[in-house]
Amino acid sequence: MLEGQDIVCIAPESWDGLWRNRHQIMLRLSARNRVLFVSGPEPIKHCFQNLRRACLGKLEKVRDNLYAYCFPDLLLESRFPIIDAFTFEARFLLLKNVMRKLAFSNPILWLYHPTMGRLVGRLNERLVCYHIVDEYIAYPVPWPIGNEAFIRMEQQLIAAADVVLVSSEELLRSKGRMGSNIHWVPNAVDFQGFAQSLRGPQQVPSDLTTLPRPIIGYVGAIKEKLDFDLLALVARTHPEWSLVMIGPVQLHGTNLAFENLRRLDNVFLLGCKPVESLPLYIKACSACLLPYVINDWTRHIDPLKLYEYLAVGNPVVSVDIPAVRRFSEVLSIAADKEDFVYQIECALQEHDSDMRRVRQAIAAENSWDHRVATISDIIRTSLHASDSR
Repeated sequence: MLEGQDIVCIAPESWDGLWRNRHQIMLRLSARNRVLFVSGPEPIKHCFQNLRRACLGKLEKVRDNLYAYCFPDLLLESRFPIIDAFTFEARFLLLKNVMRKLAFSNPILWLYHPTMGRLVGRLNERLVCYHIVDEYIAYPVPWPIGNEAFIRMEQQLIAAADVVLVSSEELLRSKGRMGSNIHWVPNAVDFQGFAQSLRGPQQVPSDLTTLPRPIIGYVGAIKEKLDFDLLALVARTHPEWSLVMIGPVQLHGTNLAFENLRRLDNVFLLGCKPVESLPLYIKACSACLLPYVINDWTRHIDPLKLYEYLAVGNPVVSVDIPAVRRFSEVLSIAADKEDFVYQIECALQEHDSDMRRVRQAIAAENSWDHRVATISDIIRTSLHASDSR
């Protein structure tokens, strides 16, 4: 396991935001390394809570060896180049100051976004890791700097990075021709945490107790990659089902299909839940959904929720995206919208405890503990190669 390193992780969201793979990875790495988890401000959530935070940001110790720093509320990213350049330099100086305060030196610089490539070579880092979890250029909103400039920025970061990690095979195919040190490390699940939550007596979460059964569930961020028309078809075809969606709404502007979906009487949006309570919410679902629009964005994803569903053992119904095909023996892949509804109907008839155990065994093989051990080996090999030069 990697140990004795200082790691500066620049992430798109805060430590206390919706947990993603970077939270799981950095939590485990902090057991034997010092980690500084750095994020931009979330203006809606924090909107100028106090003058000190607005001007200097917020630094907190999360646990031994793990620190979280959020840039100042005043330093929001801008689509205007001059303002953006000023903001970036101001953030850089603040980050340097935080690193000095914590005595971080020669860190591993761990980046999750191409725009952060501007930090490469400026923090006296001993290694740069670029971790790609999405085909960012496929996002529904164009990048402020322009898509062509964004693509060039990512190509430059891949070329500059010592290690590039990708979370899906499709990302490996699309990025592999840009660099040589690229590794596919899929997402995973906190299997031990899920197993502990599901051990012993379990209570159905209070906001699910009064809902009509069966409950059909989706857990994760509610974004444009979801097929809201598909979900509406499910809800309208079976008004006796409760369609539950657990996670924050993160749409860009008004989405008519989503608004039509949320108006349906048997659709329930329950918002974001603490990560430790997710196993109980998933367990309460009779079937779990991966209801994506099929496009360049979703063809390159590796859904975290897939591994979480498998850890509980529930039946899973998905649209046909590449990431789910290697699990085709333990989940249902729909050919089209009507088949998606049919596959849920079939999933609700499943009463196979052996299949539940098989799914959980697969999830155990895809734990974050295993993934971080793999990542550690990759990083240590690269560090050794760098030190030998």
